[in-house]
Amino acid sequence: MKNLIAENQKKWAVCIAKAWADEDYKQRLLSEASTVLKEEGVAVPENMEIKVLENTQSLFHMVLPAMPDSEAGSIENVEERLAAMSCLCLCLLGPIQVIGDVFTGGLIGK
Repeated sequence: MKNLIAENQKKWAVCIAKAWADEDYKQRLLSEASTVLKEEGVAVPENMEIKVLENTQSLFHMVLPAMPDSEAGSIENVEERLAAMSCLCLCLLGPIQVIGDVFTGGLIGK
């Protein structure tokens, strides 16, 4: 599983680089994310819709994760569980640079 995640992150980094270099590619990635990601070799489950949003200097999108089925209706120990989620920690520490580095593995902008 870790290898698949690492491979998808590398492939996503390529998508980012291509989108920054090619406006037509970027527009297609924004409008047909699943198709473009599959073309780039990213493992996209057949039953999942993917939406790509673009951050700007003045707009940053934060994703509210889906609640696991096992947590429905429960609010006990919420702080501990949320603190363990790296996406939340990364967003709070410096969203644009930190998240960019995580998804690109530091490959872009160096």
